[in-house]
Amino acid sequence: MVILKIIAIIPTHKRNGDFNRAFDSISNQSRPADRILIVHEKEDDYPHLLSGNNIHATINKRTKSLSGAINHAIDEIILNRHDWKIELDSTWLALLDDDDWWDAEYLEKCVSLVDEQCHQVVAGLTRYDLSNPEGFNLSVPNRTSM
Repeated sequence: MVILKIIAIIPTHKRNGDFNRAFDSISNQSRPADRILIVHEKEDDYPHLLSGNNIHATINKRTKSLSGAINHAIDEIILNRHDWKIELDSTWLALLDDDDWWDAEYLEKCVSLVDEQCHQVVAGLTRYDLSNPEGFNLSVPNRTSM
């Protein structure tokens, strides 16, 4: 049996209050991430002094955008794959923007889908804003084909 590893990636850019909420939602998962990778947009965005064997913070060296931050995170994973004991077939990436958060069972639910031989999980979102303070669910397709 293959042991699944999850790397949670948080791209962040000067949103300390939001970042703390996002980080706490990752830290309090019922199925914890095996590694948390924080990608700061620039060096002066690097205020988070977090400790722990499973936390890695880095500065985005790619295009200054969400895509660039994710690509930089993948570069870091490849660079550190031996030290972090990363196996390509059993490692999943979970992306969380710094102004969002996950329900406590989010990763556990994603893992249950992975066990069904899915290759990608697109989660539904609940949007909260001034017009809808109680939130409303955004639609997501039941299945996607590749």
